[in-house]
Amino acid sequence: MILVAVLAVILWAAKQFFGRFLQEMGTKFSALFVRRISASRLLSARALRAYRRAVRANFARHRLGLVSDQAPGSSTVEILKVYVPLQYESGGERSDVYNWLRQQPRVVVLGLPGAGKSMLLKHSMLIWAIDESSSGMRLPVMVDLHRCNGDEAPLPELIEQELARNDVRKGPAFVEEALRAGELAVLLDGLDEVGRDDQDRVTRMLRDFAQNYPRCQVVVTCRTAAYFGQLEPQFPERVYVADFDDANVRRFLSNWPGLTEEQADKLFLDLQHNQQLMRLAASPLLLTMIAYLYGVVLARDGRTLPTSRVAFYEMAVDHLLRRDIVMSRDRRISQYDWQDKLAVLQRVALALQEAPPGRPDRLSIDRAGLMTIVNGMLPDLNLDAEHARPLVQEIDERSHLLVTLDRSNSRYAFPHLTLQEYLAAMELAARPDTLLERYFADPAGWRETVKLWCGGSSRECTEVVRTIFDTGADHDRILALECLAEAKRVDNQLATSIIAHFLRRLTEPSDRQGAVVNALSTVASDTRPRGKYVFTELVKRSQRGQPMRQVATTALAKTRLPQAVEILATMAATGDEHARQALRSMGEQAIPALRTQIAHGVLPAVDDLAFVGTPAAAQALAESLWSDDPEAIRAAWRLAELLQQEDIEAHLRLHDPAPGLTGASADWISAPFRGPDAGHLPKIIGRMGFLLDRSPDHPPGIAHIDARLAIPLGVVRGAEQAKASPYAPPRLLKNLIRDVSPNITYPTWEDVDRVLERAAPDAPTTRAICAEVLATHGVSGRRRAIIGMLDDTSRVEAVRRVFCRRDPRASPQHWSTVNSEPRRPTLALVLLVACAAPLALAVAGLGIGRLLGTLFGFWPLGPDWLTWTLLAVMVSVPLLLLLTTFSDSVGIYSPALGRWLNALEEGLLPEAVVAIWALVSICGLGVLAGATLGGWFGWMWSLAVVLALATGTVTFYVIWRRHVDALENPLRPLRDLAALNLGRRMSIISTEAAPT
Repeated sequence: MILVAVLAVILWAAKQFFGRFLQEMGTKFSALFVRRISASRLLSARALRAYRRAVRANFARHRLGLVSDQAPGSSTVEILKVYVPLQYESGGERSDVYNWLRQQPRVVVLGLPGAGKSMLLKHSMLIWAIDESSSGMRLPVMVDLHRCNGDEAPLPELIEQELARNDVRKGPAFVEEALRAGELAVLLDGLDEVGRDDQDRVTRMLRDFAQNYPRCQVVVTCRTAAYFGQLEPQFPERVYVADFDDANVRRFLSNWPGLTEEQADKLFLDLQHNQQLMRLAASPLLLTMIAYLYGVVLARDGRTLPTSRVAFYEMAVDHLLRRDIVMSRDRRISQYDWQDKLAVLQRVALALQEAPPGRPDRLSIDRAGLMTIVNGMLPDLNLDAEHARPLVQEIDERSHLLVTLDRSNSRYAFPHLTLQEYLAAMELAARPDTLLERYFADPAGWRETVKLWCGGSSRECTEVVRTIFDTGADHDRILALECLAEAKRVDNQLATSIIAHFLRRLTEPSDRQGAVVNALSTVASDTRPRGKYVFTELVKRSQRGQPMRQVATTALAKTRLPQAVEILATMAATGDEHARQALRSMGEQAIPALRTQIAHGVLPAVDDLAFVGTPAAAQALAESLWSDDPEAIRAAWRLAELLQQEDIEAHLRLHDPAPGLTGASADWISAPFRGPDAGHLPKIIGRMGFLLDRSPDHPPGIAHIDARLAIPLGVVRGAEQAKASPYAPPRLLKNLIRDVSPNITYPTWEDVDRVLERAAPDAPTTRAICAEVLATHGVSGRRRAIIGMLDDTSRVEAVRRVFCRRDPRASPQHWSTVNSEPRRPTLALVLLVACAAPLALAVAGLGIGRLLGTLFGFWPLGPDWLTWTLLAVMVSVPLLLLLTTFSDSVGIYSPALGRWLNALEEGLLPEAVVAIWALVSICGLGVLAGATLGGWFGWMWSLAVVLALATGTVTFYVIWRRHVDALENPLRPLRDLAALNLGRRMSIISTEAAPT
């Protein structure tokens, strides 16, 4: 019995010393195994690496359409360098589209031509391919739907072909199994690029596909004008990509490779004062053309932007057709006269515009139809028939004004609908009657063409505008007003009557009120007499009651005139909420006024600066940090939100927001931001950290802040205030764990850790477990809220690494050294073992040996009753632990034992009992070992050696532990994961299969 008890003690001690080590090794190997087989359980690790490499190579660049040059690759840009996150608009608020899309198993993404829909899919493919740890995501496959033109292959076969093009050749059985299991995210680009003859078939194919494979994520993109719900009900959700706002435009120009920082600043300033071109810049494709032409033409020649969109299109088309001549390139590159190519483009544009209303593919033309048009024009161009094919090829390759939609060159289209409309208007320049005839036959399809025709030259537009206005229909009269904003010449009496008509009806409810406001603001933005008159009338109406005030302030903001900023700022300072919203919609133009309002204590102005969201707005927020007012704390919160954008951080590094000013600072928070290129950022972050740390609450509407602030302010501060919990989790947390894993009978903190490791980060149960873990440790609601501002994956990882333990571990020292990479303390470990091993052998070996010798009489020392008491103490706690583990399996139970087991399970065994047990056991064995050594070598020598070994053990343990703590800094992987997830948040690929 004594031997069994001693064996139990040894086994229990081994469990304490080696159990945690074995568990950690098992966790690491299991995680490695999971990473190997996840992402696609059907793909081997080698095949997965090959697919990632191919995706990175094939999707890294995006063709710009309107931009090309002689240099290889100049007609494309690197997606990761120029990509700007897309947004959608709902209820007047703009939000990132990614999180919403990840939650939809079936969705159609809609937008205007050039809105960035294809770039959205390609960027998500790249994010997946670059992120080697994206094991939880589905395997994404992107299919261009124009491949369906003339090809009746089913969608699974097209997916198989796309995988093969990216070095995964697995066959139809693999694709079928992956689709059934929900392993794939199928990204289908360009439903509008499917031709008329194939539209019905492809639509049925997509609906059947969604129904047959319900567990896969399917995203379809389409131009807004070409989608009328044909994929419903299998695709119940649709989202409209919002136009670029000021922050998006500024971010795009800053990333554009053809512009210097000074040129980007100058171009953005010019756009702000040109309402028509700023509206064009809302389209990523047209903004691309603006940036390209500004960099290669305007900035080089010292010219300014055109004053109207018609003039801009004229300049763009002229440059793209004539640049080979201007740059004196080889005649063989551009053989045909630019005017001949322009004539062909105008005729093709008119043919597309004249397509019957409702035809799905009126934006593209097949090769046969294109050749028919070109062949019909060749005699008028004095060219022989053999020139048709090379002429079309030169237009495509050298100007990119008419481009192929597929690799087989079977269909052609203009890069943007407005270019097609502009060229069609130019073709009808001398035929106003034909223009009106086409418009009245198809008002929706010809609306923009009419406006561009009016702005095309100094032609007299009065009769066209009068004819349209006199129909009496609302949509016709609104078009007449819009034509005033474009036209160069129109009878002033007619123009005045049209303007007066709409000023009188400005507040009448109508679904076209937005178009009226846009048209009036465009007219008012003209600094000539007619524009001044409309602007003055809008100012008068902005002083009236609602709803006139709201409509008028919106129109004033859309003029983007400096006078409008002053008027709206004055109104906003009086508490006018509509004026405030209108002011902030003006973007960077509103920054000086908002800065003034903040100086006068207007707290909402801080939120308005954050709404603007540009680097200049961030700098204005940083300037507001250096006081103790509520505005400073609010500015710190909003800046923490904006700091997630790379361009914001880069700007703050270069600009000191408060030269010569200092304030209280949390330097330990700013430590990871320091470095040779840190610039002024540590100063700003330190001040932000101080303000946020003392902030009682956060402003509404903040979902995420920069992880480098959320970790120290939430995780570290939460760990500091946390209290040690019982050895086992509390009952409520145990119940949550049992709900997730019923096979766990007595959950421990290690079980909580393992459950969270396997759980989906955004699942409600996972969030409940994390919240309960933090509540168990007494983390305050304020700190829990900041931890919640991490992304889902980082939040769960923070709870696992720091709080899934009896005593949470994270300190300011950990955060201050998070960027360091300490070496492993090999020497300290060797010295620790050299001191601890003899000491342990002496105390444990000799002590237990002398204990057994006394009990059995072959090596006695002291009275027997003292030895038996020591043995009883040593065996008691391990025996209770063994009973806790094995009582159910061996059938041992009694009420008293049950009470003990419940106390152990709930962690109610007093810590003092464990401490006394350990102290008595070690001291007892130490006395026995010391008496033995003293008898052998004398008390003085024995005591000196033991003290030396004990001192060395403690000293080297402290050194080793300090290095290990630095090496195993729990915040370092958390910081890396949060940085990784910041990019992953801009992916639309979901992480778990949709329910069947």
